[in-house]
Amino acid sequence: MRPFYLLTVLGFALLSNLGCKALQTTFGARPAAKLPVVFTTTPTLEQVKEEFNKRYASIQSLSTSTAVFSTSSVAISMRSCKIAYEKPKKLRVTGGVTLGMGTEIDLGSNDELFWFWVKRSDPKAIYYAKHEEFANSPTRSIIPIEPEWLIETLGIIELKETDTHEGPRRDNEGNLQITSFLKTPRGAYPRIVTFHPQTGAILNYQIYTPNGQPFVGAVLSDHEVDPLHGILYAKKIVITCPEANETITINMGSVTFNSSSGFSPGAFVMPTYPDYIPIDICGPEYRQQFAPGQQLSPAFPSTTTQYPGTFYQNTAYREEELAGTSASSSVFVRPR
Repeated sequence: MRPFYLLTVLGFALLSNLGCKALQTTFGARPAAKLPVVFTTTPTLEQVKEEFNKRYASIQSLSTSTAVFSTSSVAISMRSCKIAYEKPKKLRVTGGVTLGMGTEIDLGSNDELFWFWVKRSDPKAIYYAKHEEFANSPTRSIIPIEPEWLIETLGIIELKETDTHEGPRRDNEGNLQITSFLKTPRGAYPRIVTFHPQTGAILNYQIYTPNGQPFVGAVLSDHEVDPLHGILYAKKIVITCPEANETITINMGSVTFNSSSGFSPGAFVMPTYPDYIPIDICGPEYRQQFAPGQQLSPAFPSTTTQYPGTFYQNTAYREEELAGTSASSSVFVRPR
């Protein structure tokens, strides 16, 4: 595993793809009948755009202080984790192993910059970059992820007019899929969003690189509707990282949307930690501070065995890979 890469994905663009051995996981998704029906017939692309973008517009902020994170490489889950999000770029994720033991990770973003900090990192540093500088930095080839993609793994997805969209088409389980081609400085990244044909609940999210390799993914389940704002969201999210050979599970806990009280003034301010130096990953001095093998790779203790495995390598869209993303939200990974 490359933990620093994992945590940048976790935090950018958070916690966010799967390289596991002969794995099948089934999550108890809420029955579709208990969710509102938004499509009575197979929708057109325009109808899907309207529904998804309406949901996107309805979420101005969300927060939870009872989330639980767990990964396949660290035996102990992080409990009482906090997630705070405010449109368009404000995000803060903090978590610790247990109460009284302090914060272990701190990942965040505001309108100017983003940062990531790991308590047990080596060297002891808090890494950051300004959005504008990161967009044109060589570092982007090492961390080639768009900050907004993290938010999308939580099911907050906009179908932008500036991107190209195709579908919907049905997968082998009868669910619907929209393929979008996301424009980036490195080319168009195909994104496949799988959703329930009646409720529109997002079940699976996958982004592939321009050459067809799996890049960022998430399986969403246990959907609920927020009673105050009518927002449909997933309580359980399993994010997968092929590069890091890692699986991350997020249980969202109790979620608050569009709070009238807002967030504290310092909620999205990059923190300082004693003995941890700030390092600008886009700065010209960055590459001079570490040996080549150490860049973007501070050590983080791992307590379990890694899962060997691989994703399908044959097609750009891998419809067969997504065949297990029905309302039961199962994931099937072919063994190596």
